[in-house]
Amino acid sequence: MLARLWYGLSVALCVFDLDHTLIQTPLDLAAMAVDMRALIEGSSGPLPRRDERYRVGELIAYCRAQAPALEAPVWDVALDHERRAMEVAALEPGALAAVGGARRAGFATAIWTNNARGSLRTISGSPRLPLPLASGSALTTRSSSAIRGSTGSPRPRRVSRSSPIAPGRRISIAGE
Repeated sequence: MLARLWYGLSVALCVFDLDHTLIQTPLDLAAMAVDMRALIEGSSGPLPRRDERYRVGELIAYCRAQAPALEAPVWDVALDHERRAMEVAALEPGALAAVGGARRAGFATAIWTNNARGSLRTISGSPRLPLPLASGSALTTRSSSAIRGSTGSPRPRRVSRSSPIAPGRRISIAGE
């Protein structure tokens, strides 16, 4: 079954965002940024003052440009925050029903996330989160797969990949 959109295209894939669509996590990006900033400033002095707080992506970009030796330790802070949040994650109400309903309607399913691959491993196979995640970061199976973006950069506006879900066809996913 393919859904036919009003402008004539057919859709064979339903993509779900992971965080706060399928699962609830206590991930606090502001706290993550505070910890990253403390690491940077503890190693290389104060960052320039500004009225607005520094965001995670900005701090990673700062390290790339100004303090390359700190980029890996700053990513470690981000990964630790994600890991701890995923360890206590819970399913959103109706998440399994939504994924199951899409599959029963004939759609291939995928999960979109900016979380790191290690965070996905934390929830993959968890009895608390029985989401059918595939390993890796690309569309790899006919079941749900994970498509991973990057916490350190904005989500791409469009991702296009060749996919075994629809052999010989490219899958495009528009994100914010």
